[in-house]
Amino acid sequence: MSEQEDFYQPPEPVQIDYSNPPTAYCFDPDTGEYAGTDFCQPDPLESAQAGAPVWLLPANATLEAPTLTPQDKQALCWSGEAWELKEDHRQKHDTGGVPVEGTGTAYWLPGDVYGASPRYMDTLGPLPADAVLTAPAKSTAQLWEDLRLERDNRLGATDYLVMPDYPIADEKRAQVEAYRQALRDLPAQEGAPWDGGGELTPWPTL
Repeated sequence: MSEQEDFYQPPEPVQIDYSNPPTAYCFDPDTGEYAGTDFCQPDPLESAQAGAPVWLLPANATLEAPTLTPQDKQALCWSGEAWELKEDHRQKHDTGGVPVEGTGTAYWLPGDVYGASPRYMDTLGPLPADAVLTAPAKSTAQLWEDLRLERDNRLGATDYLVMPDYPIADEKRAQVEAYRQALRDLPAQEGAPWDGGGELTPWPTL
């Protein structure tokens, strides 16, 4: 064995600097929505062989930083090749799963009737092509029914005033009779059924 071999020393291990890991930009695996940032982790074996840091990209992440800024009703999503903006009309929920009022886009579809609950998207993307953003109004038949019901309620509220034994002055009784007749005649007026007996209905006064 030579003198050189007797004093052989293995080379010093290469010191690799792992202090500056690349930033990874994470996304939801199902929707592609941006989910924040993380740091790449080093691969010690590959780094040792390469003599330089080799980084492992976290799952569902990319090294490409997003440059787009989502606006209202938009979500930042990874397409698999680039960041893009998608329409987002979904209703948000709190940590208890309760819908947050005022979020999402409420819409209705043809065939929905008055009083139908609003619909909300549960996926990213545009609203259905036939969606409408105003709640269905009452049908004319419903307005007529509501008008007559309110008219009858107002008549009933004055029934006691025209009972034969109710003490009321003749002049006042005449006013009551005129009022009740105006109520009966109301549905025949031009413009009926208006708003079905609401604020737009020209109710007579007593």
